[in-house]
Amino acid sequence: MSFTVREASFPADADAVQKVWSWVYSLVAPSEPLDPPADREKWYVGLEDGTPTTACKVHGYTVARGEADLSCGGVAAVATLSEHRKKGHGQRFMVDVLQLMREYGHVISSLYAFRDPFYARSGYGTCGWRWKIVCPAHRMPKTECAMPVKQVMASEMDCLTTVHTKFIRGFSGSALRTPAMWQRRMGTKPPLVYAIGDPIEAYLWVRITEFWGNVDVGEIAWSTPRGYDAIMSVIASIGHNQKTFTWMEPPHSRYLAAHFDQGVEMSIYRQTMHRVLDVEKALKQLKPKGEGAFTFSVRDEQIADNDGAWSVSWTDQGVDVQRSPRGDIAFSIGAFSQAFMGAPSVTELAQHGLIEVRDPLSLEMAEKLFTPMSVCCMEFF
Repeated sequence: MSFTVREASFPADADAVQKVWSWVYSLVAPSEPLDPPADREKWYVGLEDGTPTTACKVHGYTVARGEADLSCGGVAAVATLSEHRKKGHGQRFMVDVLQLMREYGHVISSLYAFRDPFYARSGYGTCGWRWKIVCPAHRMPKTECAMPVKQVMASEMDCLTTVHTKFIRGFSGSALRTPAMWQRRMGTKPPLVYAIGDPIEAYLWVRITEFWGNVDVGEIAWSTPRGYDAIMSVIASIGHNQKTFTWMEPPHSRYLAAHFDQGVEMSIYRQTMHRVLDVEKALKQLKPKGEGAFTFSVRDEQIADNDGAWSVSWTDQGVDVQRSPRGDIAFSIGAFSQAFMGAPSVTELAQHGLIEVRDPLSLEMAEKLFTPMSVCCMEFF
């Protein structure tokens, strides 16, 4: 039997992809036509002797890593028909999709894993999450909003781009949104969206579905501390006749640092995994400060072009990457991807025994290049 993986074309391969998704995820009824792929979205299908067995979609994003912009493939809806499981199709499929994403031009990939160990075998490393905060109404922070607040219509989402971009530059792993992405993020039934400040320093959107229930805050973003405090004040005002409030924050949570209170629940929510697809190109897109150099090696069993030893040096003018006869830090591709994204940091990886450090100075240099950062993906896919 032969197993092949290729990009699915629309509408020619729509029935093949639909068969897999309809049975595994019930995303669509077997008889319901699929919409074509969205902008920068690709579908991939795996076939055993020409019969579709496996499929996924990849969303194309530009992801912020500090001041660097990285082309990222967000993998979603990975599915294998039950009668074709236990044959290694899932792992083989992921390996081929990694190469196809790299050929397309993505330098990193991200996903929400149904099981982290499964995707770790394809070189992904777990890094990043959101805090899910559930706060009783009487425990909401006592903050003030001294700025104008206005409701924003779904057609006006581009006015939030500036504050959103400033917000995600403070961590790693979130996408710089296009107008089409704003529209998808809002969904077919847009929530109530509020912009705070003039110019805008913060925003939030909410859904209230019942009286004396829960205020579901879909997203918040802020560019200043007073913007965050204003968000808390507006949320409390909107839900003055509600029981609880739920919202999400990045790992470096301002709520946890400044407002945490007894009776409030915080839990890790929608952890992400990331993988570097092209070591050389990914490094060259970083925007490090100052200058430095070190050597390292990467063990990548899926993408041979990444495997082996490298030297990297940088100045304020950019990053240079070359092959090297040796590497003073030894990474698996999963650990390298974690270090590259910023969490766990290189130092933490060394402390956990997840990388081998042969030269302490190289570890110091690597920490400067891979600036430790919180990792958080704000997109749903």
